[in-house]
Amino acid sequence: MSIEADPRIVTPAHLCKRIPKGCEPGIRYGRLIVVAFIGMAPRSRAYASFQCDCGGTHTCLLASVRCGKTTSCGCFNRESTTRRQFKHGYAIHGKRPSEYVTWQHMIKRCGNPNTKQYADYGGRGITVCERWKTSFENFLADMGVKPSPTHSIDRFPNNDGNYEPGNCRWATRAEQCLNRRNNRLISHNNETLPLTVWSDRMGIKREVIADRLNRGWSVFDALTTPLNTAAKLRQLSKLNDG
Repeated sequence: MSIEADPRIVTPAHLCKRIPKGCEPGIRYGRLIVVAFIGMAPRSRAYASFQCDCGGTHTCLLASVRCGKTTSCGCFNRESTTRRQFKHGYAIHGKRPSEYVTWQHMIKRCGNPNTKQYADYGGRGITVCERWKTSFENFLADMGVKPSPTHSIDRFPNNDGNYEPGNCRWATRAEQCLNRRNNRLISHNNETLPLTVWSDRMGIKREVIADRLNRGWSVFDALTTPLNTAAKLRQLSKLNDG
């Protein structure tokens, strides 16, 4: 919609005898600079268009900027909201960084009984130290930035210990698998790794490998036999039994 067609304007600028005082181009109000007087609204209220310091544009009543009610195109309010959400100053383009989300979730699962994971964390007596619980800045200073988006927080070396400096690290999925309470460790080719890691490495579903081992397969066969070969072996077994 053009300025001329703005329903708030009853008298367009070109029909006005003069530019109201304060609507002259170049005058600054807060972050806004007058670009042009665009017309009069009912009750002799002047409207103007403004250029904001952030690069945005805004159209509003001159009286609103003169009294200080409007000081920007809206960017000031957005920045204020961001500052309230991230007092630590670690927001990226207004979005919550991954480390901040990790910090929030860590506190929730240890302190909120309504959280689904509480039973495995707070319910087991695992807590977050006061230094981290009260300050994301402290948490980030001690942990540092994640090495990659795939890393997550891991309690190490004591998996039953608390979230605190000296017992936490950023770990890959494979590293976390090695540190779980319910690991099923499998030795193959002079390596001992969790079942999940072998599954990723061999390209065979974890459930398939577990089922094979439960049915008495050797570790070598369970990890290396392709699915189509296993199906053929079962068919041959049935024929031999018949």
